[in-house]
Amino acid sequence: MAFIDNRGRLFGWVNLVDLLVVLALIALVAFAYVRFVAGTGDEETLITTFKVEQVRDVTIYEIEVGDQVRDETGTVLGTIQWTDDYPTQVEFLNEQTGEVVGPKDSTLYRDIDFTVEGQGQVSDSQYAIGSIPLEVGRQLVVKGPGFSVRAAITKIEVAGAS
Repeated sequence: MAFIDNRGRLFGWVNLVDLLVVLALIALVAFAYVRFVAGTGDEETLITTFKVEQVRDVTIYEIEVGDQVRDETGTVLGTIQWTDDYPTQVEFLNEQTGEVVGPKDSTLYRDIDFTVEGQGQVSDSQYAIGSIPLEVGRQLVVKGPGFSVRAAITKIEVAGAS
């Protein structure tokens, strides 16, 4: 008995292409189950701290406590609870001496930190809001009324957890 016969059947029993299609469908169903059903943990209140660097004052003025924010896909991340802005620290090269000067406060740019409180899932391996995984260091586009910024996650806490 041949491994694959002249009709393309594996051991003369099942068509090889059909077998590959069935295996792909099984893998797809398993992935969807893990991603959307088994991967969801308990619903908790998450407090996520974001940092936005080097933005102008007009952007800072738009980011306000109480604003509902979303990511670029439209997933609601939560509501801004706190903000803190401060001058961006800059360094520059003194062309006459060749030395690095700074850090000094920028007169043009500011950085802002803000916290967002929202409902998300907590599992053993990750935090998530909707289908958006939250990880320290990850950058997201955060949109609110009148602004859209690229922000880095600097801290994630579960409300009420010690």
